[in-house]
Parts: sequence; structure tokens; C-alpha cells
Amino acid sequence: MSPTSYLRRALLYVPGSSQKMLTKSSTIYVDSVIYDLEDSVTAESKELARGLVADHIAGDAMQRSIRGPKEVSVRINAVNTGLALQDIQVMLKRVDNLDTIVVPKVQSAADLHFVADVIRHVAPQRIFFQPPKTEFCQQTEYVPSSRPIHVIGLIESALSLANVLDICRAGQALGLAGLGFAAEDFMASVGLSKLPDRRELLFARSAVVNACRAYNIPSIIDMVSVDVTHGTNGMALEEESREGRSLGFTGKQAIHPSQVETIQRAFGPSAEDVQWAAQVLVGDIESQKQGKGAWKLNGHMIDAPVVKTATALLDRARACGIDVDTHIARLNVGSLEERMNRSL
Repeated sequence: MSPTSYLRRALLYVPGSSQKMLTKSSTIYVDSVIYDLEDSVTAESKELARGLVADHIAGDAMQRSIRGPKEVSVRINAVNTGLALQDIQVMLKRVDNLDTIVVPKVQSAADLHFVADVIRHVAPQRIFFQPPKTEFCQQTEYVPSSRPIHVIGLIESALSLANVLDICRAGQALGLAGLGFAAEDFMASVGLSKLPDRRELLFARSAVVNACRAYNIPSIIDMVSVDVTHGTNGMALEEESREGRSLGFTGKQAIHPSQVETIQRAFGPSAEDVQWAAQVLVGDIESQKQGKGAWKLNGHMIDAPVVKTATALLDRARACGIDVDTHIARLNVGSLEERMNRSL
């Protein structure tokens, strides 16, 4: 299993101290559910939440159904709080079917190394990465886990954004599955004022995307929309989600079940997207037969970077359960050739 094994369009936070919400979460059709031990849990309820979450994931209530969450994650407390160690220990010792640990407020690569070290000591059979040889550890053989614990980090401060390239560089070696941007904490850290068009966050969001792409971090997760009424009318949330997708994000955090459907639709390819990508793929095959490296489709230039984009889009469509092969099979090559301008 690789860090890319999970499709992460919507990632829904569920308060770990609420038994009612934990139970309800098992029936929500969402790519990833994140049981929260951090912000939504008071200091007095941390121990209670650990127990409730561990029991819920391990128990019969969390038997995954076709319409339930596809990935089960836990957001631990930040490394610098002193609570993260116990969070990880409890989860890994009591739960066999936890998929992912979400690490909030990652300030530097050291936070990821801390989490990786704890996983290695508590559940060595579930590490993704190969432990480095040191003076004290001369491991000669490494057998990759068939079910590694994935790790997702969250960028939430000015310092973490300044270190985001180092975080991604370290994460590449540790099997970092994704990186998310937390807008509210970041704005408080930097002293930003919220604007209706979100332009005050454009630099930070783009920096996170660029760092992840530079180091092949597969899941790039956009900020929460804190106005849960968006989930009811859909339009504002869909606009924000599509904006995130256009910036390069692959998914978005959610704080209410009503937001999930809109987010997952926005971060999945539309029928028009799939049709275009299929035309590009088939057209490229035909153009290569004629020895042409670039060509036109419906008046638009198609070359290697465009083909790469189309291929990635079709791969994502398959991951979303779309029958891409049927779309390709239905294409009439003769009709497609009429729309291809071969004179460059």
C-alpha cells in the first residue's frame, strides 16, 4: 500500500468526545473521516475522547460498509502540547484498523520525525518508511508493511508555512500521505483579516500546493469552510471548492456532514472533464501514429503537458468510480479526427 492508496476529496472532522456523532459517522459516505482529539475536544475531555474514539473504531459500529467512510483517521493533539505521544500510543495499541494519523500544527520536519518515531516504537509492523541505520540501530532488512499507518500534516502558522518545503522534503522520505492548510489558525498567526474573495490566503494556499507538488505529496487538502450553511444551499461551498481545485488542491476539509456531497462532487471530474480528457488521450494516440508531437483539438493546441493533465484526470476519474473505459470506447475516431487540426 502506498500513500496514494486513498482518494481524499472530502475529509470530515468528527468530535471525538461525542458518542452520538461518532455513531452517526459510520453511515456517512465520505472519502475520509477524521475523529478529532484536538480542537473540538476540551482539555478535561481528552482522555474520554481517546477512549471513545478507540472503542468506536475497533468496535462493531465501525465495520465499514459500502456507504460508510473509506478511510478512518484520527487527528491527534499537536506535538508541542505533550499530548500527542499518549494519543498515538492509545490509538495504535487499541486499534488495528486505523488508517491515518492527522498531525495538526506541524511547525517543522521535527514534528513529523517525532510521529514517525512513535509509530516505529509502538507499532513497528505498520511503519511505511525504512528506518535509517544509526549507531544504535543497524537494521539490515526492511519488509514494507502491507497496511502502513499514513500520516497527514496540517500547516497552520507563519512558521509552518516558512518551513513547508522542509516539511514536504522530510515527508517524502517518511511516506507523508498528505498536507492540509488550516486557514483560521494561520490567519490568527499572521494577523490577516478575512475578505469575501479569500485573496488574503492566496499566497499561503499556493505555497502549500507548490511544496506538495515539488516533493510528490499525493493529497493536498484545502481549508475548512466554517459557514456550515454553505452545505445547505451548496452554491458558496461549491464555488470555494472549485476555487481550491483550480489552485491545485485535491480535496477539502469539512466540519459538517451536509458539506460532504458538495465537496466530493467539486473535487471529482465532471462528465465534461472526462469527455475532454478521453478525446485528448485518443487523439494523442492517433497523432503519434502520424508522427506528430503536437496537434489541435477544437482549435486548442494539444501537446505533452496537456496529455499529461488529461491522463491524470482520467486516473482520478477511475479512482472516483467513473467508467473511463466506456467513455473512451464510445469515441468515434473518425469524428474525432475531423476536429483535429493537423496543420500546425
